[in-house]
Amino acid sequence: MNKLKLKYSELTFWQYQCIGFLLFFVNDILRSLEFWFSTTGSIIYMIYTYSIFFCITILLRYVYRPLYNLKKPMLLYFFLICGISFISSALSWELRIIVRPILIDEQYTWLTYKRNFDYLTVILTSSWIFFVWSILYFNIKYWKDLVAEIDRSKASLLLATKAQLQMLRYQINPHFLFNSLNSIKALTYENPEQAGIMLTELSEFLRTTLCYNDKVFVPIKEEIEIIEKYLSIEKIRFEERLNYKINYDKKILEKEILCFITQPIVENAIKHGLTNNPAGIDININFTKIEDYLSIEIENTGVLKDPDNSNGTGLKNVMERLDNAYSKQYIFCINEDNGVVKIRLLIPDKS
Repeated sequence: MNKLKLKYSELTFWQYQCIGFLLFFVNDILRSLEFWFSTTGSIIYMIYTYSIFFCITILLRYVYRPLYNLKKPMLLYFFLICGISFISSALSWELRIIVRPILIDEQYTWLTYKRNFDYLTVILTSSWIFFVWSILYFNIKYWKDLVAEIDRSKASLLLATKAQLQMLRYQINPHFLFNSLNSIKALTYENPEQAGIMLTELSEFLRTTLCYNDKVFVPIKEEIEIIEKYLSIEKIRFEERLNYKINYDKKILEKEILCFITQPIVENAIKHGLTNNPAGIDININFTKIEDYLSIEIENTGVLKDPDNSNGTGLKNVMERLDNAYSKQYIFCINEDNGVVKIRLLIPDKS
């Protein structure tokens, strides 16, 4: 239905004009076959008549266009259309009676034609053609303007949403960078060689992030690559205290999710997990599909403390980005079960 509406809204004035009069012309022929094909002159007269209608309505377009832009009350437009339709009908009839006696063999000329009450009746009854055309013109023009305005609004909203998502995304990178540089600083004194390796890994990670500067959504397989690069850095930092595993369903690797949506969640799990278990933690990251949702689960060994506290930059940005991208259609929950803290994010699968 939306595609059909889009096609109608993209038709030009000339397409509407030609299609409309063609249908009107065919309908008139089918209703009066005996009259129109009684003589050759009748056919020529019919073509001449519709040519007049076609040309006059083109002139009306240039009359109505500036009137439409004035944005006056509808009642005023109604009376204007009635008056203009009557004048257009009179003009069309005057042009028709010039050739009508010649083609249909009627006993009068343009000069001798009696312009009496019957003449006025003919003009009034034939003015409906121009009246209907005028109403359609205003309605179609209003509809096309409305569709264009809706499209502009959607485009503006999309740009605003994308800009906000990118702004939140740029807040994540400095947050991670700050933590990583502090780790490298600490390693410089404890293990200079490891500090050099970590600096190399960090530069590789940042180079990867630059590739996604203009991307809001990425395939899951690329999100996994980002997480692997991030965890390789954290592995150097925490060594045996951090063990991780990433599991995924190969069938969903091409499906798209928010870029960098997983990294701050994993970072949060490492931070709080090691705070509660300084000896070390295990982290499992699972990408699967559950019914109509894409599921991301991050599990870490530890104890859940103050689960409602999400004032950190990382999780706060995650929630804001999810709100902007999925309009409250996602599910985000944190719980603990048998010494394992689990974060589950369910994102609607729109593919």
